[in-house]
Amino acid sequence: MAPAVDTLLAGARATIERIAAAAATPAWENFVLPLAAAQDRLDRAWGQRASECGREHTGIAQIDALLRHNAMSPS
Repeated sequence: MAPAVDTLLAGARATIERIAAAAATPAWENFVLPLAAAQDRLDRAWGQRASECGREHTGIAQIDALLRHNAMSPS
């Protein structure tokens, strides 16, 4: 499970970096949709839904929480 989650986390980080580096004005298509897609992939891997956690608190904070959880989980 850890390698798959590591891959998903790397993808989510890359999405966040790409969004942050974009020169375009943030919009649904270039901000919300890519971030939501990355979050949904993480949610499926962890067996929980972002809507249960509150989508307004997703993104970087959620990725940090997943990193902490991953570090404490047995291999």
